[in-house]
Amino acid sequence: MQILHGTWIPQPATNFVQAGAFCLWVETEAKSRRRLSSETHPCHLPEPDLVTVLTDELGLKSPDRRPFPTFIT
Repeated sequence: MQILHGTWIPQPATNFVQAGAFCLWVETEAKSRRRLSSETHPCHLPEPDLVTVLTDELGLKSPDRRPFPTFIT
């Protein structure tokens, strides 16, 4: 099972229309086998698998033709 999360992170500003970023992440039942930093959720989906979910399962495309890994942090 995979759980898709999403949230809007606005830039700190007082304007009515705020710039920011929409962030997506996927949680899975299986814990990552890689050594994780203290900031990483133990059930996060690793980057290669996340790219597969975004492109193959959700049909998303990069907005400016850059490869998805350049957007993933």
